Amino acid sequence: MDIKEILNSILKKITLRLVMRILFYVVMFVLVIMAARFLLRSTGIKKYNPEENYAAEEDEEDFPAFTADPGDLKIPDIYLNDPEFSWRPFRKTPEKWSEEEIKRFWKDPADVIIEAYSDENREYVEKILEEVP
Repeated sequence: MDIKEILNSILKKITLRLVMRILFYVVMFVLVIMAARFLLRSTGIKKYNPEENYAAEEDEEDFPAFTADPGDLKIPDIYLNDPEFSWRPFRKTPEKWSEEEIKRFWKDPADVIIEAYSDENREYVEKILEEVP
């Protein structure tokens, strides 16, 4: 026997074994699928059908039909009308403001913004400094 014959016989054996294993696994897979289908049928589990309305079946069996009309509900008139908002001025609004009133009540928006940002920035810098060893 030469090397070619030996290699051919080895390849035939390997190929035959590989084909046999593949066939074995395919047969086992088919048997498992068939057993699963048999078990599902024997337990009574139905295949899901989206066209069936399961909720409607339950409602018809368990609960009586609802016959009330939403128009029969009584709502007090106070809730049907729009609320009336009224206000009275606390004081008479002057046509012109005096210098004292302006100084007393006026705050420059830029100052308010700067004050708010300075507080935030101060807190931020303090957090950074706390992390420094």
